[in-house]
Amino acid sequence: MIKCIAGILLLLLVSPVYAADWYISQSTGTDDGSCGSSESPCKTISYTWENRASSGDTFYLKRGDTWTDTDEGKGADEWINFSSDTLTFDAYGTGSDPIVSRWDETGSPDYREVVYGSGTFNASNIYFRGAKDSRILYGTLTLTIDSCTFDGNGFAAESLIRTTGSNCTISNCTVDLANGSTRYDKFVEFGASGSNAHDNTVSNTTIQGIAGTGSIRFLYQTSGTNTIDSCYFWGNISKQESYGTAWAITVRDQSNTKTIVKNCIFDLSASTSLTGNYVAAYAMWNGGGTLKFHNNTIVGGNTAGTVIYPAGSGYTVYAYNNIIYDCYAGFWNAGSGFWLYNNAYYSTTYEVDSEGGEHTSGNLSNQSSAQIALTDPTFSGNDAEDAQIESGSVCINAGTTETDTPSDDYWGIARSTIDIGAHEYGSSFSQIQGLTIRGGTIQ
Repeated sequence: MIKCIAGILLLLLVSPVYAADWYISQSTGTDDGSCGSSESPCKTISYTWENRASSGDTFYLKRGDTWTDTDEGKGADEWINFSSDTLTFDAYGTGSDPIVSRWDETGSPDYREVVYGSGTFNASNIYFRGAKDSRILYGTLTLTIDSCTFDGNGFAAESLIRTTGSNCTISNCTVDLANGSTRYDKFVEFGASGSNAHDNTVSNTTIQGIAGTGSIRFLYQTSGTNTIDSCYFWGNISKQESYGTAWAITVRDQSNTKTIVKNCIFDLSASTSLTGNYVAAYAMWNGGGTLKFHNNTIVGGNTAGTVIYPAGSGYTVYAYNNIIYDCYAGFWNAGSGFWLYNNAYYSTTYEVDSEGGEHTSGNLSNQSSAQIALTDPTFSGNDAEDAQIESGSVCINAGTTETDTPSDDYWGIARSTIDIGAHEYGSSFSQIQGLTIRGGTIQ
């Protein structure tokens, strides 16, 4: 008998704990239901986390439903408090993506997170809305975010996502930093003083609104590589009135790190209601950092728009194969740490603001609009296709390569020969009955 009991106890100890799926519907659920099926879902996210879920579980949120502070009843507290946990959000059912909203248009500023703490958080097919002066996701979080939407009524000096975690991936998202009366300052901020949030990636994401201190920020890294790949930044209406400059990307207080920005499109056209300069990449190093800025297309009003604005010391900038179109400046304060190869310029007041000693080769200076031949440089459709190069462009087959030159373009089309800019000539994006064709593969 004793041996039998011991055997049962041992079996219990070594038996695996399987992750569970929980279904949540604000419209049809109840928090005293089983929550384990779409037929009997829970009602609130916070209740499901506190009373049903364990680390490793997945929350399926009903499409077409919305969860708000009023629904969750958490006041100014976070809905989910993490402690080295793992949790996944996804959607079920039909209709529009489920909305997770901490919107607070008229209330006093307070810090309200959907998820706060440390651990791993994954999300797909969710529409996140931030509240005034809040962060949707905050802490030491390792994130995998795919095909989500972010917006909210923002507040100066705050971000929708702020993490000191590493190995994060954000992809295929749509971000609106301009929604609401005061506007968000940042989309995502990786790192904080004393942290080393490294090897984080944002890709295939459209960001409306170039923020006062950086729509995407990498801070205080001391090792690893961060990457921004095939993102589209457009519109400056999220720029805070108190800032003289708005930056799409900020790389700050780096040492012994590499940041790669490739295949991105920047519409730096100034807002009609705000004045100041708009910068694709602002970088401030404390020694030893490297910025690789390859195959990007930057378009801006001639009185506003700078491609790279560096500060600090000890940095190296490699800028290859970029189209710099109707900008105020290409590379500001360029010096011996700059390697500028095969960039094409049109109507740029200061192509290189030289401090002396920069390395240059293969650049196409002072080209005409017809020679560059962008599809629609006014971005009248607010569409990445506007930045494609047309037949006869001097940018075709005019690029060069180095270690981190991208092997494909903005659409994911392989680069057989290297063109200048985010698009290879002839590549395109198309949709057939709602199916996205990218690189010749239906995804």
